[in-house]
Amino acid sequence: MFPWLAFGHLIPSLELAKLIAQKGHHISFVSTPRNIECLPKLSPNLASFIKFVKLALPKVDNLLENVEATIDVPYDVVQYLKKAYDDLEEPLTCFLKSSKVDWHFYDLILFWAGIKRCTEFKPKWFEVLENIYRKLVIPVGQLINREFEGDEDNTTWQWMNN
Repeated sequence: MFPWLAFGHLIPSLELAKLIAQKGHHISFVSTPRNIECLPKLSPNLASFIKFVKLALPKVDNLLENVEATIDVPYDVVQYLKKAYDDLEEPLTCFLKSSKVDWHFYDLILFWAGIKRCTEFKPKWFEVLENIYRKLVIPVGQLINREFEGDEDNTTWQWMNN
């Protein structure tokens, strides 16, 4: 699991991780060191099922040191936190390649993770991700609410209508 860097996302994601872990599944919960340290402690019966993976937040211009969550910044600075979150692409990709992940849950749309709104759907993204993860990648997002227009890529529309 790789939730957005806000406790309104981290806590519900951790609760979901606990529910999944109660069914006997192992979870890697990925976030920044300070955010992980601030999360509620796990009960002993779940601690062996949930592994916390700490990724250092990359330094970004206009983002103060030690900022790792939206609670640490005013609203107008969140854009720089988002930039730092996007810059976690390489360490997260390395983690995913080196681990045996069956599912990848995240609640913020990452342009680099290949999940796009259907209006931005690019079939090649999914082929790349399937090769990286060695798993089926299922697109999520808002469905298109308009009809096909003749000058657009017809394969996207055909795929969505099947």
